[in-house]
Amino acid sequence: MDLIATVSEHLSLNAGAVSIQADTFCIYPPEPSLFDQLCAWLDQCPRPTTGFNHWGLSIGATALCLRWGTYLAVLMDKAKPIDPRASHPATSMISDEEMRRINIEASSNLACLLRLRHQDENAFFDRLRHAYEWLPMPQRRVKRKWAPLQLILETLVGIHQAQDITLPESVQTAVSHPYRTLANTIIHFVYRNGPIEDSHAGREPAYPLDRRRLTDGQARQLVRYTAERLSPFVSATPLWDGDLGDMPPWPARIAGLPAWRQYPHGWSLTESSSQIQLKRAWTE
Repeated sequence: MDLIATVSEHLSLNAGAVSIQADTFCIYPPEPSLFDQLCAWLDQCPRPTTGFNHWGLSIGATALCLRWGTYLAVLMDKAKPIDPRASHPATSMISDEEMRRINIEASSNLACLLRLRHQDENAFFDRLRHAYEWLPMPQRRVKRKWAPLQLILETLVGIHQAQDITLPESVQTAVSHPYRTLANTIIHFVYRNGPIEDSHAGREPAYPLDRRRLTDGQARQLVRYTAERLSPFVSATPLWDGDLGDMPPWPARIAGLPAWRQYPHGWSLTESSSQIQLKRAWTE
């Protein structure tokens, strides 16, 4: 069967295919991706009328990169009833493999947006304004949290000024994937270390495919947390244009953001999604 995520009466997303193998549900990523489905639909929508403000850009980016552009669209689908265990702190409502897929998709989506901004800034802003105007989100305005951006810039400068630091060989790989390395770092700070952990943590697994895994309150908190912290990255001067003194030019300066310092080692620099396996007992 196919997993369907309902965005609105005008748009439903194919979130992947599900097959049953013995006692396991196998969930395969969709083709095209959720992000590409959203972008194709938004390109057909009327031109946005919203202005160029930081909350519109950050909410639009959060809608594309996380809320609707990842497997979270399945877990937060309002067409499904809420699982009564969703608010129990002892229950894990998101499995490790589901978290991995969300992490990969969110980072891949953001990397696409970062690349678009570098290549065609007008198209980038139009895409975010389209997303803000046409994709439903629980907030229409958020504050701007500068802490993640400041931390990243301080890390860059600190690494560059250190005289005796020896960077691992993996840094060259990171520099060859600058947008994804930057996206991994950003997603780690603005999403992964936030409220999502409350739904992921817990000793008792509960991963039904026919119920919503997050309450309305949890969903609002998660989206606001991410949008507020993502705001500077989509509205302030981008890393490749920033005046950071004697820092090297882009993409060499990405060497200040190697995986071993800023996000978990297992995060991919190339994947756009991943398969999920769930034991049938966990889905009941």
